[in-house]
Formats: sequence, structure tokens, C-alpha cells
Amino acid sequence: MHFVLPKVSILRAAMSLPVLVVALTSAPAAQNRPIAGRIGVPIFQKLTRNSGYIFSGTVTSISRSEPGSQNNIGTTKITFHVEHAFRGVQTGETLIIREWAGLWESGERYRVGERVMLFLFTPGKLGLTSPVGLELGRFQLGPYGRILLNKEHVAAISADPALAGRWQGKTQISWKEFSRGIRGEIQEY
Repeated sequence: MHFVLPKVSILRAAMSLPVLVVALTSAPAAQNRPIAGRIGVPIFQKLTRNSGYIFSGTVTSISRSEPGSQNNIGTTKITFHVEHAFRGVQTGETLIIREWAGLWESGERYRVGERVMLFLFTPGKLGLTSPVGLELGRFQLGPYGRILLNKEHVAAISADPALAGRWQGKTQISWKEFSRGIRGEIQEY
């Protein structure tokens, strides 16, 4: 059987082609901009409002589960000792999260003994979570508990009117100053 499209459908398709080309060519450029700047929401507001778990802690163990053993997807199980709790956990608690193994393979990795500050999504139907905004929702803790900012954090802070004046150009922030910003957003929300 041979099917012929009506001329009107071909005309509509031809007219929508420029819109499709613009959408496809602008998408990669949009992906390179910081999330906070792209959607116009301040970084702390975005991170806190989308997080089910907010805490700092130390990675105590890591294990992998291959596809087929649970929901037919590979996962990485990461265990944390919670040092400072802001949402969804308690200080001193042992928290076990599961991430899709693809995150691990794409560079989202933890090391036993590593100290991090995390903003994690509430686990979904499969029990998996990940940092809100990927790199934006994961901060390294440096010596003396200082928050270390990567290039994504610096770009997002620069685009955030509430933070740009205070933290512009910084690569480290004191724990006290950082936690004050988080608590302020949690209280406002």
C-alpha cells in the first residue's frame, strides 16, 4: 500500500522547518549557560526548593549494583555519615542513597573519605536520586570545612543578584556564611 501526504501537510512541515532549526541550534548554547542564569532563579532558591535532602557529610562506602539485580538498571549505592543536616536527614545519621550508574560513568563520582555538601532530589519511583542541577548541587568541603566552589558554582553565583555582591569572584566560602544562605532560603520557602 502506498500512502501520499496531502499538499497542506507538506506545506505546514516546510513552514515549521525554520522554527525547528532555530530550536535545535540554540539548545547547545543554552546548555552551556549556568542553570541559575538560564532560568532566572537564584542558585540557593533553586537548590533548596528542589531538594529533598540537604546536608554535608563524609562518604563512608560505595558499592555498585549491575543491571538485572534491581529494577533492571545499574546503580551505585553511596553511604554518608551526615555531619550537618538541613533537610530530610538528621545530624549523625547514616544516609544511603542510590544513583543511576550512568551518572557514575559520566563523571559523577564520590570517594570514600570525601567530604561534600549535597542538595539531592527526593528519590523517585526507582529509589534513585542525584544532585539538583548536577554539579550545582554538589560542593566539595575543603580544609577547615570551607565550601569550595567549582567553575559552575562561580558562574551561577555571578548570575545570582542576591549572591553576586557578596561572593563574586570567590572560590571558597566559609561554612558559617554558606549555611546562613541555605537556612535563609529554607525559612523563606
